[in-house]
Amino acid sequence: MHLSRIIRLVTWSLAILLLMAATTTVRADRKRLLRRSSRRPHMSLVASQDGYWFYDGNTRVMFYQRTEKSLEGKWPRSNYIHPLYDLDGNEVTEDFPKDHPHHRGIYWAWHQIFAGQQRLGDAWVASDFIADVVQAKIIQADGEAAALRIEVHWKSPLWTDKDKQPRPFLKETTVIRTHRAVDNRRLIDFDIQLQALVPDLHLGGSENAKGYSGFSARIKHPEETVFNAEQGPVQPQTTGLAVGPWIDMVGAYGKGDAISGIGILCHPKHPHGKQLWILRSKSSMQNAAYPGQHAQPVLMNKPWHLKYRLVLHRGETAATNFSHLQAEFSAQP
Repeated sequence: MHLSRIIRLVTWSLAILLLMAATTTVRADRKRLLRRSSRRPHMSLVASQDGYWFYDGNTRVMFYQRTEKSLEGKWPRSNYIHPLYDLDGNEVTEDFPKDHPHHRGIYWAWHQIFAGQQRLGDAWVASDFIADVVQAKIIQADGEAAALRIEVHWKSPLWTDKDKQPRPFLKETTVIRTHRAVDNRRLIDFDIQLQALVPDLHLGGSENAKGYSGFSARIKHPEETVFNAEQGPVQPQTTGLAVGPWIDMVGAYGKGDAISGIGILCHPKHPHGKQLWILRSKSSMQNAAYPGQHAQPVLMNKPWHLKYRLVLHRGETAATNFSHLQAEFSAQP
């Protein structure tokens, strides 16, 4: 065999081998791309100067306000959620509403704060109260959920150290976890622990029969809002309603006629045992009231542990199966 023919055969063989290798690489790359494109949207948190944005893929879900903000120096607040968006991108919370400028998005606050006989401001109306967020840490960001753990020191200009600087009287540790949207709903969990740093500390609600206190949602009211609970529709009244562990607020939150809802679930290990709901059909917040009118002690060795879940959903209450969602939430420790 001539040398030139041998060289040609070797060259052809190498070319064939290189082509086969290239084809295999392309197929492998294509498989990897297909696997990647089929993965679930990634949940994430993005820090900004004032707080954290929660994202589902490229979609903003809500904002956690870490730094203090106010309206021309009035009603200073921090440590709350606003804005919150529904599944169709409608902003559903309000901040500094004209009728009650102390209301703010999704928040948890108390009127009565006492150390012994000394009053330490009013966190509900944002008066003589400081929520100092000393730490915020991202503890989860994956295909299922994004979570932020925060540590907040409650302070007041009425409770100072020897240098006349506000000093902490309560430590709050809260985990806020938003889950990816699935089956026309999104779940957002709030796990709040409140530990006294001084003896004889008490928290309570407004000092009247209403007893505004604790976890609250200042939601934009559709023209017609329907409130549903375990036994069906409920009508708001002046004082608290004992209608079960969850409430759903249904209406047209967007510009069209599409119906959606915002539900609040209360965990059964609630300190009070039976949840009372203060509901308002317009120009106010919705409140899972605790402890109500009469202040209760917060201990140094046994924190209050409050757990709530928001349910953002499309469609009517019945289509969301709140009984199942409540059972799942109740099964958590």
